Amino acid sequence: MLHINQRMRLVTLCLLTCINIVSSASETTTTTTTTTIYSTSTVAPLQKSVPEANLTMGVASPEFYQDDDDPDFTVETFVTILVTLLIILTNCTILVVAAWTEAFTNFNTTFIYSLTLADLLIGIFITPYSIFLSVYRKWVFTSDMFCSVEAYAYTVLIMAKMYSLTWLNVDHYVAVRKPERYEMMMSSTRSLCWISFSWMVAISYCCPLLFSFESATFSESTFVCMVDSTQKIAYTLTAWALASLPSVMALAVTNAYLFTKSFKRRIQFYEKVFVDLSSRPRNYQITFVMCALFAVVWTPFLIVFLVKEITEAEVSHKLQFYFFWLGVSSSFGQFFVLLLMSGNFRLALWELCQFPGFCTVFYGDSHTEPIDVNVITLPKKR
Repeated sequence: MLHINQRMRLVTLCLLTCINIVSSASETTTTTTTTTIYSTSTVAPLQKSVPEANLTMGVASPEFYQDDDDPDFTVETFVTILVTLLIILTNCTILVVAAWTEAFTNFNTTFIYSLTLADLLIGIFITPYSIFLSVYRKWVFTSDMFCSVEAYAYTVLIMAKMYSLTWLNVDHYVAVRKPERYEMMMSSTRSLCWISFSWMVAISYCCPLLFSFESATFSESTFVCMVDSTQKIAYTLTAWALASLPSVMALAVTNAYLFTKSFKRRIQFYEKVFVDLSSRPRNYQITFVMCALFAVVWTPFLIVFLVKEITEAEVSHKLQFYFFWLGVSSSFGQFFVLLLMSGNFRLALWELCQFPGFCTVFYGDSHTEPIDVNVITLPKKR
């Protein structure tokens, strides 16, 4: 059987291949859709009598219809392109570092892979369509179902990201508080079961809304389809409470422990007794910064969204756009957190930058036995 690191390397290579295929398919789809738009505009007149303020199931607001369908490259388009590229590049880098190095020695790599995969899928299947929509500034796809699927997928990925961050915190909490029981409580099998269950909860969260095909709206401010919570308020509030509150409470408890005297004593204990695991408290702090970053970048958009829904006040489209995409930037934020706070991560990046040596290690020597350990050995902290 293949070693766990070898399996993850194969998974990483498959993901990179899929990204290349999706990129090629997106170019073909973009060309086809553009042709459809131009041909449709010559057959039917533009509908300018739609009273809605936003697009619901494929009908756009009148102010976003133009007399022609010429693309318009704006600042918003540049932002969506930049964020998409950063999400894909940074998360692919994290996957490569996790699969081929020991930078995440005292992390639970099961949760690291889950967190990175959720962010990477946002950059592959969600934000690229926003680039195209920001160019034409209206809904250009003919399928109403596509908006519901996109809204559903984005909600699933955001929830999976939140669950992954929660499990990372729980993992560090158990390791620091009860190091003697950590191997039993957070084994690889159990970790895989916990994160699989979390993804199942995230996938099940929006299933009723997905199959109704009437609960997704296209936002002309953010260029992303979102679940319309106003149509099923009772279900939305109940599902959110059942799916999100346990995660929020776990994050609050595990992050609050970092500011206790017990944690400070544990740092000294690890430095004296568990020398090989002395980076565990530091990794705990890194995960806390990731959670704080996720909360901070999404807070402005949530405040604006709640104010808009409660007071029905007019909010600037640009303000909504920049606040929303500030939240989306959390999908590449953990890369820079790791880069700034983790010396092992920086060292692993340096090793990978030595490309010829990395290729030699990856392909290996045909006369040697298969490598069942990580190929880059990092010095232990003392």
